[in-house]
Formats: sequence, C-alpha cells, structure tokens
Amino acid sequence: PLATTIRSEGVTYVDWPIKAVPAGSFADAKELENRVVGRSMVKGEPFTETILASKGTGRGMAAVIPDTMRAMTVQVNEASGVAGFIHPNDLVDVVATMQTPINGRGSGEQEYRSKVVLQNVKVLAIGQDMVTENAKPKHVRVVTVLVTPEESERLALASMQGKIQLTLRSQADEGETNTPGVAPTDLLGRTIPA
Repeated sequence: PLATTIRSEGVTYVDWPIKAVPAGSFADAKELENRVVGRSMVKGEPFTETILASKGTGRGMAAVIPDTMRAMTVQVNEASGVAGFIHPNDLVDVVATMQTPINGRGSGEQEYRSKVVLQNVKVLAIGQDMVTENAKPKHVRVVTVLVTPEESERLALASMQGKIQLTLRSQADEGETNTPGVAPTDLLGRTIPA
C-alpha cells in the first residue's frame, strides 16, 4: 500500500528478461531497505525509482507529501463526509458555514453564510487508511487532505469558527468556480418591513 516502508525480507526476486528490465529497477533488495512506496502497488509489480518516495523524505504519510504541501486532518460525520463515499486520492471541495455580520457590516447583527472556501483538494486518507480495498462506503470521523500552508489556515478557521462539509468532485473536473456564497436571505428572499 501507499506509504509502506520496504523491508528487504519482504521483497521477492523475479527472473526478468534482460531486454525487458524496467528503467530504474533494482537488482538488490538491500537498495530498497527503508524506502517508502509512493503509490499503491500490486503483487508481482517491479520496484522502480519512480514508484518510490524520494530518499530522506521520512516514513509513512510524511514521505508522500510533496514539497510545499501539508497534510491536515478535519473532523467529519456521515453527512459532512459524503456518507462515506470519499476515498483516498479523491478530490473534494470544502464548504464552510459560519456566522458573519449581515452584509459584511459591523452592525452586530449576524447571519449564517455558506461559501466554498477550498476547491480541488486531494484526499490523502480516510480515518487511518491511506488505501481502500474496494469502493464500498466507509464511515469515518476524520479525513486527511493535502493542502498548501495558506489553505491550511483557511481550513483551520472554517473548522473552528463554523461547520465544514466536503463535496466530492469528479477526477476529470479540475476547474475552479468563484462563488459568492449564500445566506438565508439569498435563499428565501429579503423581507420588507411593513
């Protein structure tokens, strides 16, 4: 599985035709010792340098986090976690709902407002699993996502000051949409005093 630390005793040697040896493969299992798998592999697949996390990147999840990115875990429930249909490597948007001054004024009157605060965020793990065996829904209490430092600040504020909900998106859709957000009066219309 993704983020597995390789032990030489867990490696099997396989005869391979010389003309078909994959580029970047290894002839000695000792060269693989303590390296970390950068993506899920299947039994019998040869180890190559492109499959492994870079040397010196640590172990476990830390080894698969790209430079300049961060792993951040957020709390979810059945509804906010898309009923368990989110899996590692899925892409999600984060919607935050919180109270804010009406029309952005500091008048003291508050209203709830929902807004998409992050888009196209990669899911690293659900619960403590970085890999799923099948596509069955799995109810978890936390989801770990891959974010930039700036996105981590936005996500922390949204999680602490309001409620967040994840929306699952298509792997083919990497575009971003600028939304104004929505308040109850936007949904129901404004009432006019008599």
